[in-house]
Amino acid sequence: MDDPPLEVRVRLESLLQKGSGPIADGELLRAFRAVEVLEQAGGPEAQQLLGELARGAAGARLTQAARGSLERLVKASR
Repeated sequence: MDDPPLEVRVRLESLLQKGSGPIADGELLRAFRAVEVLEQAGGPEAQQLLGELARGAAGARLTQAARGSLERLVKASR
């Protein structure tokens, strides 16, 4: 997959920079729900997108959620 457009990267980085309190931001909540949907889909494209999200800022909640989803998918496929 090619690099996402600049606007998408900027928005994802913004989401990844958010704090670790309750999810009050609707856009961030949608991002977490998207991670859940990608995990449920579980196909190669979904795993690729989760992999990209998992390479985000190390302490970001969205990055951690993507890593967890990806790990569960890999474990389930064994």
